[in-house]
Amino acid sequence: SSSSSSSESLWDVLIRHALQHETFLAGLLDYGEVNSKLIAQIPDGMEIPNLKQKLMKIFADHRFQKKAYECLVRACKTDCLIKLKQFYALQNLGMRSDPPHELDGEGHIIVRRRFSDLE
Repeated sequence: SSSSSSSESLWDVLIRHALQHETFLAGLLDYGEVNSKLIAQIPDGMEIPNLKQKLMKIFADHRFQKKAYECLVRACKTDCLIKLKQFYALQNLGMRSDPPHELDGEGHIIVRRRFSDLE
């Protein structure tokens, strides 16, 4: 879509600008919305204050997000299994019985009353 392509081009403009201005790059790294493309393009010799701490925070945030995602996936699987077991248990509560009718040769329903056992 045009909005995603314009977002990508905006991101490219931000990266180009950041790679030319150390202060802007430092701010972008603090924001945390970085990708490997930006990190790989940081020019050698560019002095970014507290770069090591910024990168460590980015990697720690990424590890946290990955762990959180894994925990959520496990929780969802567990919830689905519990619900499936509950559904199966409810399904087995029903009683099987023959319908109170029969079909004639043409497929019409013939009502058959079963009162003979009550007499």
